[in-house]
Amino acid sequence: MKAQLLVAGLCLIAISRLAAIPQNFSSGGFIGNGFGPDLFGPFVNAANWENDGKKLPGEWEEGAGYDGQTVRYLKIHPPVLGQVAQRAYTISKGGELQSLNVNFLDAGSYFGYRPNGTSAEDDVIPLREKQRIFEKHYKRIDKELRELLGKVTKDRGEEAVVGRTVELRSSYLDFPYEEFVVRYAASENHSINLVILKKDAVPETYLDSSWQDQPVRELRERAAARVKSSTNGDVQIEGIPVFRQGARPYCAVNTIGMVTTYFGLQLSVESLAAGAQMKNTGSAAGSKMLEMYAAAAEEAGLKSSRSGRFDFKRAMKAIEDGFPVIVWRRYDSGRDRLHTEFARTFSKSPAALLPEATADERATWPNEKGPSHASIVTGFNAERGEVIFMESWGEHTRNRRMRFEEMEATSYMAFYFKM
Repeated sequence: MKAQLLVAGLCLIAISRLAAIPQNFSSGGFIGNGFGPDLFGPFVNAANWENDGKKLPGEWEEGAGYDGQTVRYLKIHPPVLGQVAQRAYTISKGGELQSLNVNFLDAGSYFGYRPNGTSAEDDVIPLREKQRIFEKHYKRIDKELRELLGKVTKDRGEEAVVGRTVELRSSYLDFPYEEFVVRYAASENHSINLVILKKDAVPETYLDSSWQDQPVRELRERAAARVKSSTNGDVQIEGIPVFRQGARPYCAVNTIGMVTTYFGLQLSVESLAAGAQMKNTGSAAGSKMLEMYAAAAEEAGLKSSRSGRFDFKRAMKAIEDGFPVIVWRRYDSGRDRLHTEFARTFSKSPAALLPEATADERATWPNEKGPSHASIVTGFNAERGEVIFMESWGEHTRNRRMRFEEMEATSYMAFYFKM
């Protein structure tokens, strides 16, 4: 009954807030399809969590899952606690809803991608002014959500600290509400999120329980068991989730998130970006990305090392053991189109070959003047001399292929993992 009474009052708040949000926030998903009843009440209604959350209101679409998990995204930007959320999604496992997550604010979505942190040509508002607007709205949303959570739950919230590493250790406010805990997560001037959990399922660590306190030998066997070999010579790791990057400058963040999630780390992309101390400039310049990479690996129970270049032989050994390799490399749109088209051709004609690494072919490869990009190498074919890789742009970017010479020549950092 408490949850139902909440809806009517919050609906009016949500509609009034929409009018106050500047149009330039539309790049982050604030505008459009946001009107309607406030969904906090339905989100904390235990009956709606039954049958894997099938009773939750709205239309949901399935996204990338991992290791038996199912992720579903709400197709609208819902009003929640009087604020229009950027996105809402659920995580389920074994047919049981585990968490309901609401993202209100994310600097990556708002500022988008800008090479070298410069203002985009189509910016109506200068970058410094956008930063000021973002900070203003962060303060407002943070203040109002904290106050309203306290009023709704009649609780001041209990601090919870999760994470072993300095870079990723986070402090949350947990508000009890009937059968749930509403976890409030705010990273200053970066992101604001709510995570709704059942009281008996509030995690104390970022690592999924199935990966905790297991013998290292068994974890290594588990990783190796995911490697599949094909008759054509392909050796490939299966099941790595895809986190859709969108227009955010998060290729490096998404790739480490995809790899560590594959090994049981339950940490959002927004939290990883905040841990890297990404600046509100639309690029990763000036961030502590290397420190965050090491911290994410440690939180996932992995040992990590990096090299100044991609090494095909070393990568083959890592993949045979079940560990993908992250490569930071120089990007070129023409080469990207070639690899995209070749992936389609290869799916229909497995005998097709990539151009050999002649002097003329090498001249088309990007050099140090090209923009930076991060990809995940998931497999190889030694006989064909190819690496198999994926991007953080969507499911369609799996199973791309590149000559190993090109990956070696265009890379400037490679990250290797083991247990």
